[in-house]
Amino acid sequence: MKQLRTQTWVICLPNMLILVLCLALSLSGVLIGAPAAQAAETDIWTQLPLCESTVSSLVINPLSTSNLYAGTDGFGVFRSKDSGATWTAVNTGLTTQYVSSLAINPKVPTTLYAGTLGGVFRSKDSGATWTAVNTGLTTQYVSSLAINPKVPTTLYAGTRGGVFRSFNSGTSWTAVNTGLNKDGVFSLVMNPLTPSTLYAGTYGGGVFRSKDSGVTWTAVNTGLTIGSVTSLAINPLTPTTLYAGTYGGIFRSVNGGTTWKTENTELTAYSISCLAINPKSPTTLYAGTNSGILRSTNSGISWTLANAGILSQHVSSLAINSTTPATLYIGTKNDGVFRSLNTGATWTGMHTDSAHRVPVLVPYRKGNKWGFCDSNKNIVIPTVYDQAGVFEDGIAPVMMKGKQGFINTKGAVIIPLMYYTIPRYRYSELDNFSEGLFSVVVDGKAAYIDKMGRTAIQKRPSSESFFGSFHDGLASYSFDTPTMGYHEGFVNKMGKVVVQPVYSQVEDYYGGFAAVQGSQFSAVNTSGQKVSRNKTMGDNPTYRSEGLIPFVSNNRYGFLNANGDIAIQPRYAYTYGFSDGLAVVMSGGKYSFIDAKGNTVINAPYKEVSNFNEGLAAVNVNGKLGYINKQGRMVIQPAYENAFGFSDGLAIVAVNGRECFINTNGKVVVSAVYDPNDYLLSNFKNGLALIQLIGKGSMVDGGDRPTSVGYIDTKGTQYWED
Repeated sequence: MKQLRTQTWVICLPNMLILVLCLALSLSGVLIGAPAAQAAETDIWTQLPLCESTVSSLVINPLSTSNLYAGTDGFGVFRSKDSGATWTAVNTGLTTQYVSSLAINPKVPTTLYAGTLGGVFRSKDSGATWTAVNTGLTTQYVSSLAINPKVPTTLYAGTRGGVFRSFNSGTSWTAVNTGLNKDGVFSLVMNPLTPSTLYAGTYGGGVFRSKDSGVTWTAVNTGLTIGSVTSLAINPLTPTTLYAGTYGGIFRSVNGGTTWKTENTELTAYSISCLAINPKSPTTLYAGTNSGILRSTNSGISWTLANAGILSQHVSSLAINSTTPATLYIGTKNDGVFRSLNTGATWTGMHTDSAHRVPVLVPYRKGNKWGFCDSNKNIVIPTVYDQAGVFEDGIAPVMMKGKQGFINTKGAVIIPLMYYTIPRYRYSELDNFSEGLFSVVVDGKAAYIDKMGRTAIQKRPSSESFFGSFHDGLASYSFDTPTMGYHEGFVNKMGKVVVQPVYSQVEDYYGGFAAVQGSQFSAVNTSGQKVSRNKTMGDNPTYRSEGLIPFVSNNRYGFLNANGDIAIQPRYAYTYGFSDGLAVVMSGGKYSFIDAKGNTVINAPYKEVSNFNEGLAAVNVNGKLGYINKQGRMVIQPAYENAFGFSDGLAIVAVNGRECFINTNGKVVVSAVYDPNDYLLSNFKNGLALIQLIGKGSMVDGGDRPTSVGYIDTKGTQYWED
């Protein structure tokens, strides 16, 4: 089984073909555990800045709004006393650093709660110290918290095992799950005027409502076409108006959840991670997505991107200053906190890092062994591993004797090296966690573990195996029996089958859709519905959909929306699909770019063009490649033989048969040049790019997998020593 892990583009001369490069994900297995490496004596834990973190939650002290807290995925809780200008880690008593949610007592804001992978923790001294409060909490994977604003000793915890309630500030908990159908809970919100009414967004069952303080729940999903609800927001002045964020856009209800409607089908391209409403002017709301910040000023009817100044496009949390709502904060993936003082028009990073920083720890190869060093190449974690991957959220994958595990930034093994992993097709870089889960095989059965090494999804029958990585809340798996043969489908984060294994091949979800192959290519949404119906997607469908799926009718291409309806009529000779909000189409032998409404935005009188990526698209002018912006203006002059898509603000280009990296101004930022016949360069991600040897004799075990040479940073520093 081959799965698309990510996607980019390249124009290659002299053939002048626009190719889609798909980084393929291979499959995992398991052997018996391996001995752990000794942890390094150097302790850099306190040196790690907030900007190294994925900030999963943000809360503001309602009585003193210069005080705020950030919960992170791997580094615990940070506190700021100066509106985010400086931050201090406040983790004393936290036995896990994976914080998924924070809540603050609105009347006594020195009391806070942290929902973590290890249960609920309470602080009574503004985060200085924490105590576990888990009595009765039978499921410790806590994803959301809600506090009764009128009686703040009453609070609720949304978990993988449903909803739990406490009447005594978390001292003890009771499960309140009647009617929830064992659906894990992503998000919780409470009616601020009538706190006995609550709403729960679940992993696959949609939205549930309780009118009796959680005693009983009822599904309220009419019009809600996507089952996984990642975030909920409620209008504080008119609480019958709610918003539900999903992996495929935003739905609105104006009758307390009884019915839902999506106002803007263009939002199906966005995976929504968080929502926030202006408390004084609730027609203004914000959505954090995998593509930055969306803002609406008309109650969600229309949305615009508001990303000026944001380094990371993945926004994971939101908080609005209740006293001065023009001030708001966002938490991002691996780039910390950003603040806006003008309702999101511009953003400033609340740290001192440059746009392309060097990570605190970098995988370092010495001979045939790997460890980790700092940006000055000082060894921090000894070079004892056979392979090492990049740190994300405080953990990194390492391998010894063919068995993979995970270490933290101190070098301590936090998940034993016991999982056998087959490296990806062509790429030998180790996999890390995907949306908080990692696929393994134990005793011949597939399962997922969380970042604490616990089984998050139970082992399945031996006929079901080879789980893929999670994207948009779903992961592929295969089903192989003597009677049915080999087929693939999808499961959600509760292990529930969402797309039945009836396809010969499936591709990862992107923008709320996945391409699947049966008798022909088609598309399914995150509810498992085949949205392309009887329409064909052509012989080579574009998987990166951004909410609109190409289809073919009478040899002409058009686009379908999330409901399978025609959004753009079939009138084009060909298309590469949507990327970065625009799609390349061909008509009358000429290229152009259209938006999601089918309007022509750019006429492109070039021999070849690529899709947009990070605001730029490559074009061919007289045999040389340059880049245009979304206004159609040439911003990087044609000078290259090959041109790849931008990633992390950098792109690979080729000049005189050698490859190097340029920035969005066309400046060469990594001076080292590489012969593409000998080396394979990856795109930059979080400040690092992997270099691999593909010349003669470089393939591992005589196969088609290149030998990893090592990593380079954006300054061109090479982190290896032969």
